[in-house]
Amino acid sequence: MLLTLYFLFPVASLVYILLISLERLHATIYPFKHCLIGGKVYFRIIAFSWLVALVLAFVFAFLLLRVSFVFPYAYASFAFITLLILAVSYVRIILNVKKYTHSAQNFGSLLSEERKLSLTLFIMTLTSFLTILPAVIWDAIIADHLW
Repeated sequence: MLLTLYFLFPVASLVYILLISLERLHATIYPFKHCLIGGKVYFRIIAFSWLVALVLAFVFAFLLLRVSFVFPYAYASFAFITLLILAVSYVRIILNVKKYTHSAQNFGSLLSEERKLSLTLFIMTLTSFLTILPAVIWDAIIADHLW
């Protein structure tokens, strides 16, 4: 149980970084649909993300205890897939914002606000990912020899 808690917060952090990028992607691609999303949806997503993080932390703890040779690959794969989805999401956001820069001259202030928010969340996501990266490297490569 304690090992599950050891993995819970780093996994939850990666899940939340992923959800923030996907939420920004949805807001950029479907701005009108995004405006219609209510607060209950966000609470459900938060509850579901904690459930996903708990299940993944339990799986990682189980792999480490029972099938220790698989653990580094599973943990590194999770981090890699998260990074890949983050990269694809933000590339798509950048391309979409640049595309609408030329066609939406009348919505200058709205576009400027969207660009500022996307940039702020990108910087926050990048910073969060960089803070979790040393722990992922430690757990996936170096700590493999200690277990």
